[in-house]
Amino acid sequence: MNVQSLTFLVFLTGTVCLCRMAGRWGRQWQITLLLAASLIFYLWGGTSDALWGCGLLACSAMVTLLAANALRKKRSRSVLAAAACWHLAVLMLFKYTGFLSGGAVRVPFVPMGISFFTFQQLWYLHEVYTGAFAEVPPAADYLTYSLFLLPHLLVFWTTATNGIADLTAAVWDFNNMPQLIYGKWMQRIGTFLLPVFVITNFPGLFLMGELSAPMAVWGVAAPVVFFLIARAVWNQAVKNYTSAST
Repeated sequence: MNVQSLTFLVFLTGTVCLCRMAGRWGRQWQITLLLAASLIFYLWGGTSDALWGCGLLACSAMVTLLAANALRKKRSRSVLAAAACWHLAVLMLFKYTGFLSGGAVRVPFVPMGISFFTFQQLWYLHEVYTGAFAEVPPAADYLTYSLFLLPHLLVFWTTATNGIADLTAAVWDFNNMPQLIYGKWMQRIGTFLLPVFVITNFPGLFLMGELSAPMAVWGVAAPVVFFLIARAVWNQAVKNYTSAST
């Protein structure tokens, strides 16, 4: 597809509009749609070179994924160097072989955007290695943090905190079971008052297509609501906090 053609303009406009609409269902839908559109653009015409290019980029992306996972567990220069060497070797092979050989050797094709792709992978690996890259926690993490932080904030008002840990553990055990085994009132408490069911039950219900639209909205709103509540309680607790030191 020629980037200067009317076809590309229509394709780009349609992709942007669809991505904007997909934002209603979450960022993951936007990413999936953008990936699908990118593959359609890349494979437009169905040439074998395009297929080989997609395969090569997929292999390089897998190298980045494996290296990033290893670097998160342990900061290893050898892992970083090995992944960087792979990406640079692919770039040199497919883009600069003809130049370095004076035209004596030619590669059959050059993957579109390989330079941008390569340096993007190198930047990402460097950020993971230095710890500068941080993934956005999912909504369930925000809700878990906020919900189970609130009982522990009682330490700002009382020193009798022996039962707080037992209380939070009991609430979490309550969350480990399917919500449908409880009565309606217990389900309402676990969904709205102490929304622990939102953390582990809602994802499964959503995948099975059994989560209603209002509950899906609450699943998105609950982490925000309880995060704001936890923040407000924390700010109020800190205002009344005093300490003595020697």
